[in-house]
Amino acid sequence: DGVIVDGNAALTRLLGYSLDEVSGRPLKDFFHDDNAAKLERLVDTADASATELTIRNAQGKKIPVEVRGRDIQYQKQTTRVLAIVDIRERKKAEERIRYLAQHDPLTNLPNRALFNGRLREMINRTVSQAALSAVILIDLDRFKDVNDLYGHGAGDEVLQATSERLRQSVRKRDTVARLGGDEFAILQVDISFRNQAADLALRLIQELNKPIKLSDGNKVSVGASIGIAICPRDGIEEVSLITRADTALYHSKSRGRNRYAIFEEGMDEHVRRRQLLELDLANAIEEKQFEVHYQPRLLSRTGQIASYEALIRWHHPERGNVPPTEFIPVAEGCGSIIQIGEWVLRTACFAAANDMQSGRVSVNASPLQFKDRHFIEMVRRTLEDTGLEPSRLEIEITENVLIDDDQRALSIFSGLKNLGVKIALDDFGTGYSSLGYLSRFPFDSIKIDRSFVRNLEQEGKGLEIIDTIIRLGRALNMTIVAEGVETPEALATLIGCGCDEIQGYIVGAAQPIHNILEVAPAHVMRVIAPDRQIMALQEVATEMKGKGRPSDEERPSLAS
Repeated sequence: DGVIVDGNAALTRLLGYSLDEVSGRPLKDFFHDDNAAKLERLVDTADASATELTIRNAQGKKIPVEVRGRDIQYQKQTTRVLAIVDIRERKKAEERIRYLAQHDPLTNLPNRALFNGRLREMINRTVSQAALSAVILIDLDRFKDVNDLYGHGAGDEVLQATSERLRQSVRKRDTVARLGGDEFAILQVDISFRNQAADLALRLIQELNKPIKLSDGNKVSVGASIGIAICPRDGIEEVSLITRADTALYHSKSRGRNRYAIFEEGMDEHVRRRQLLELDLANAIEEKQFEVHYQPRLLSRTGQIASYEALIRWHHPERGNVPPTEFIPVAEGCGSIIQIGEWVLRTACFAAANDMQSGRVSVNASPLQFKDRHFIEMVRRTLEDTGLEPSRLEIEITENVLIDDDQRALSIFSGLKNLGVKIALDDFGTGYSSLGYLSRFPFDSIKIDRSFVRNLEQEGKGLEIIDTIIRLGRALNMTIVAEGVETPEALATLIGCGCDEIQGYIVGAAQPIHNILEVAPAHVMRVIAPDRQIMALQEVATEMKGKGRPSDEERPSLAS
């Protein structure tokens, strides 16, 4: 009748009472109140199946147990016997297994499975309460570089540091999860307006941009790109919210990384076009859709063609000519730029060795290609295979290569110089130009960005900026190249300032190898030809170098 008549020593140890204190008392006195119905069924029925209950011991501690019951004859009476098993250790093991199944072992963050469950809960809560919530996807920008440069152990340290920074940046009710690789996600619940998600994203970008100190003493900066979808505005289903947050993430990456984007209508189509372009890029080399054109660079002192810049062109079978400004960012975003860049280098070196009578060929190296650990070996192998003299190859890089990791850049430069290759700094003046860069890195040439040349006549300070760049390059014994030169006036001005090489439509557009320009066109020679006017300008330019910067009154008119 539910009253304890006897028990063994194990029962007294479990309950913390003596047998005398237990005997004669109702069984329910020792079980948690929530167990009443289960306990009654155990006592009153012949069911022998195991039932999980919770015992309350003498100290008030709750102990999970498994109980089975059956009837026996005890002192000539039909009596119910309960076998009680302490399952605390089993529960701990089950909880550990459950935790491991739902959490990432490296960062201890919830994994994709737990994230999906909490996402469903968040959506239900958001809809039922007519509130707002956000799904925030985070992708580290330069994580692969860390793995390649410092090893996977360093990569694990970066992931652990990132997870801790994410934890510290959110509220307790929010969820931070690692979805896999270098992908993280945040569920930001119960927000009042969508700018709260944007504010969090901005703080995360700032936090994740801070250097991470590795155990070996090295410091790395990885940065992050972020995509945001708002519930219920962007959907009330898990798949639609994740897809749209991922679309926004893709959008932020395509705009240069290290930024965030909130999903907007129309992004789907933009991303779809980029994804189709990615698929087409994968086949472009194999199907020989690419071609390299060569734009001449003129030696201003003599009018000879000094070198050619190799520029890739894509003739898509259905899209027609796809501009490099459209497909190069896509290639960099999906990583195919490394394969494309190697093909351009090999094609250009072969053309220079076999089809160009003299002069150098200049090939652009993207930041991603420049960071590839096999880059120097690839250049060496290409020169060897094509038979091109290393001194006839120039590698062009942009300043963001230096910003990302100047120590690695210096190592790459040293490797290229050891091969005998020349190095040019492209688009000088548009990024984070620094005298320190120019003095520390072994550049052979500086290319003045076309924006300064284009605004030479419109902006009052355009000439002063160009003059300063030329003087700076002269002091460091570097060749100065002006790109984007289109008018005779700009050509004469740049020659008068002492610019060494000229590149632009006035000299010649980029052409296939069989159409390349080998001598300067007549309209250029008319500006360069040593008639009295040009000789006078060159004499004045020589005087300008000796005297220092001329005043506006002293500066000669350089109209052609």
